[in-house]
Order: sequence, then structure tokens, then C-alpha cells
Amino acid sequence: MIYLDTQGDGLWRERCLRQADVLLLPARAGQTPRPWPEILPAHPARARHRPRHLILLHAGRQVALGAAQRWRALFSGELQHHHICGQADIARLARLVSGHGRGLVLAGGGARGLAHLGALRALREAGHQFDAVGGTSIGAIIGAGVANEWEIEAMIETFRHAFVDGKPLSDWTLPLLALTRGRHAARMLRQTFGVLDIEDLRLPFFCVSTRLSGGGQAVHRHGPLWLWLRASSAIPGVLPPVMRHGEVHVDGALVDNLPTDVMAADGLAHITALDVRADIELRADVEEAASPPWWRLLMQRHRVRRPGLVSTLVRAGMVNGEEASLRRRAQAQLLFTPPLEHIGMLDWKDWRRAIDAGYQHAIEVLAEQEAAAETDR
Repeated sequence: MIYLDTQGDGLWRERCLRQADVLLLPARAGQTPRPWPEILPAHPARARHRPRHLILLHAGRQVALGAAQRWRALFSGELQHHHICGQADIARLARLVSGHGRGLVLAGGGARGLAHLGALRALREAGHQFDAVGGTSIGAIIGAGVANEWEIEAMIETFRHAFVDGKPLSDWTLPLLALTRGRHAARMLRQTFGVLDIEDLRLPFFCVSTRLSGGGQAVHRHGPLWLWLRASSAIPGVLPPVMRHGEVHVDGALVDNLPTDVMAADGLAHITALDVRADIELRADVEEAASPPWWRLLMQRHRVRRPGLVSTLVRAGMVNGEEASLRRRAQAQLLFTPPLEHIGMLDWKDWRRAIDAGYQHAIEVLAEQEAAAETDR
């Protein structure tokens, strides 16, 4: 049941506030923000415990940048906001408010994460739609494109250019903070997402980083999009940490590489998860407890298998979260785990193979799901 106040009658308005389980607060995004009387601290009908949804109505088909931040500044406490630019946005709002929302969660995994693009192509071809998006590391980066409703082919070209041509990990430096300076990675994210804040994305979005200052998992829903994507993908030792407001953030994969738990806590009824777990086994064919001199490494006639520095750092950062990722897989109603053993964490040159693997796996999973549904009928 929807209670609607159109006349401003005080008694009716108070009854609406008493009876409502959820407060829907519509506003024209382009207007000067002004508060509802009920959100003021002294108002007797103030209902702080009820979910509040700020509904921003945009004049055109595009989200007005900064509108969400301006309107949200009037509120304290928990508040969700939704951008309404067309009929599809109204349908999404109805699903989210009524507890029937569909969430998409994308895991981190370096170059393997490009498989997300192939799986997303298959999902869109099958007609799947999502109402909220979350992710970690490269899953967060690709998820931000989904949350901004970019077309799949545009995302493939954008991220191929960003990760393959752009080589964001190529600015090597004296390893005082990390092996790279992080400037190339930051520039790549700035060029890809511009001045967007997380609040400006068309769909609700979050990304996860690891807070080394205490508290572990940090979930980011507000602020500069490029900055928190940079934090979510800051592989310890490879990229410098992101330091913000006195806190230190690194790659979210250390604590939550597949944040289905965060999406479930948001109340999404159906979660689709794409996991590209970094289950790479580092092997060696030498017996060593210390590295040999550099000149001996150069003079070796036969190739000796040793894990490289970057591979060791990346793999070490992922080990701790593997058991938890298995539990988080179980929270997804639809799970994709494409076979990616043939692609290394930093093998960006294999971008096409990663996309194809994600696409083929998703096609197979969706076909199995359809066959199971036919059997149940």
C-alpha cells in the first residue's frame, strides 16, 4: 500500500508517517535542495528508524552530476538515493523498495577479471537486468561501468584500452612504498571515469577496500569514484596504498574478494556473482632459501622456474580470503566461475581469451539453468 500526500494536510501527513514502513522522498534533481520538515530533529513525527529513499527526478535522460551529493547533504543517518531518468528506473525502484531487487557482484582477480565482460555479454543477451552493483578490485572497476549503464561493447573497448594499451602497472620505481608509483593507475582511472562520484552512477554501487588503519573491510558508497576504485585495486607491494583522511587503504581482496555478504545485507533478494578466484599455484623447480646473485640468474642457460616478485605479492594477498570466498559463493543465487587456469593474474595480453572464457562459461551455466527450469515445470 502506498500513502501519498499531495495536499499538504498536516493530519493526513502525520498518519502517512505513522503507517509507513518505508519513506519515499521525491525531489527534482535540478532544483535547489531544501529539507522535508519531517527530517528536522525537532519534528514530532520524525521516524529515524525507517528506511528512507531519496528519489531524484532528472529532467532528461542523463543524471545531473552532483545532484545526489547536494540533496544528501540535508540528511543524517541512513539514506538510499535513486536516479530516475525514465520508466525503467521506476521499475527498478519498485523492485528495490519492495525487496525484489537483483544484485550483481564482481570479484577481483587481475587480468582474469576481464572474463567478467564476457559473462556480462551473455547475461545481457539472455535479458538479465540488475538493480545494484558491487565489487572488489578489477571487479569494482568493471562493476562501475555496469552501474553507469555502459554498453558491453563500449566497456570491452574502454577496458582493453585502459589495461592492455594503458599498462597501468608500468611506472616502476624504487620500492619504498611499492614497486610502482601508482600514477599510471590513477591516471587510467581518472581518464576512464572522469569526475564521476559514486553517487552519480545510475545504479546503486559499492566497492570494497581493506583498511590497514584498523577495521579491516571498508565499503565505499560515496566520494570520488576513481579514488575508491584505485583503493579497491591497490595490490599490496605492487601499488602504493591510498591514504585518505588519515586512513590507509589497499586492495579489498585481502578481506572480501567476492562481497556477496555486503549485497545481501543491503536486502537484495537475488544475487548474481561472478567469481574469478585467484587460485594460482606458484611452483618452482629449484631448492632455495635465498635468491642467488643477480649475475648467476643472468648466466643461467636453462630457464629455471621461480615465482616472480609481482606474482608472489599478488598471490600472497589473495590467500587469506579464499576460504571466506567459498562461503560467500553460497550467498549467490546464480554463480559463475569460468575456468581461467590458463590466464595469469597479470596476463593482460590474454584479454580476448579471458572474455571468451567468461562468455562460454556463462552460456553453459544459463543453458543448464534453463534446462533445470524446464524440468521443474
